[in-house]
Amino acid sequence: MRTMIIDSDESELELLETLLSGYGIFEIVEKQTRPEQVLETVLNKQVEVVFLEIQLPLVNGLLIAESLLQTAAEIKVVFVTKHNHFAIKAFEIGVFDYILKPLEANRLHKTVNRLLARREQGRGPGRILTSDFKERFFCFGKFEWISNRQSMAAVRWRRSKERELMALFLHYRGQFVSKERIMEELWPETSREQAVAFLHSCVYNIRKMIKECNAVLEYHNNRYRFEMQEAWCDAEVFEQMVESSMRIHSANVSVYENIADLYRGDYLEQEEFEWVREKRENMKKQYIFLLKRLAEFYLSENRLQEAERCLRKALQKNPYLDDMNELLLKVYTLQGDRYAMITHFNEFITLLNEDLGIGPKASTSELYQQLSIGVLNGMEKSAEYGQ
Repeated sequence: MRTMIIDSDESELELLETLLSGYGIFEIVEKQTRPEQVLETVLNKQVEVVFLEIQLPLVNGLLIAESLLQTAAEIKVVFVTKHNHFAIKAFEIGVFDYILKPLEANRLHKTVNRLLARREQGRGPGRILTSDFKERFFCFGKFEWISNRQSMAAVRWRRSKERELMALFLHYRGQFVSKERIMEELWPETSREQAVAFLHSCVYNIRKMIKECNAVLEYHNNRYRFEMQEAWCDAEVFEQMVESSMRIHSANVSVYENIADLYRGDYLEQEEFEWVREKRENMKKQYIFLLKRLAEFYLSENRLQEAERCLRKALQKNPYLDDMNELLLKVYTLQGDRYAMITHFNEFITLLNEDLGIGPKASTSELYQQLSIGVLNGMEKSAEYGQ
């Protein structure tokens, strides 16, 4: 969340910035000790959340908040103040929350949870993440372009190659792709003259289709580039979140669960596009990695059923992963289900032998021996294991 902090006390400013940074979900785009040009800054920097003190030099924070909310009602204003007698007035003008100093981490945590919940209701991951967008592209499972937000009807294509070309443009979104590369991918066995004619025909029809779409198809030096602008794509949202370095914790775990839910199938799984194979495998690995991160978080919280669910999903995608199988053996042991632990280990070694002609790693066998006699490397049910 793009965030601005305003407080005349430098130490209070630094404390709040430190606490917010620990969540990994706030981008502090501006911090000020003097409230100068707040409205202009908020609009220019697309600020989503403003934390501010009420007593500020030259101007009252209530006036700032009222001005912000009258101009941009979607802004979340949170007062962090030592003055308790302004609370009623603050909520009357529509502030999101009112926190009293001295600032306590537990109290801030409640505000952060509310911010995340409100974001999910509006445009956050998990409720399809598309409420703010007219154009929506879906790449997990089957390729679909939804351009009518009322009917949610997918675009109907005159030709299969137009559909594949649109998928290819989306696949390389933001990058220039040469005409030669496109023709080689879509019409590999066609003469160059015919391929050029087919390409130009498909591009012409696609340009007509995106004329009123929040996207642009650019052509320069015999290369095309598709820019989504304000259009939305499930694969892009997924990649941005998975590649981030955010630590999963109780305040954002629901967001990551919703990101995992975007993965309705492998990337363009139902399409027979030759050019998609490498990215399909890479995104599958990203999905498995996300599930592992979620499982490790749930283990650290002793939420064993959720950890088991994540691990099972990951192993459905790749059942040969030693680390994921080891984690699942630990989960079964922590659940007190020794039979499930033994059964899973035997099924795993059978699978490795029959499919790959190999046995489990030494670490997996050693872990199994330890779990069989009730030893879990010092790991207690209080879940010291984790991030």
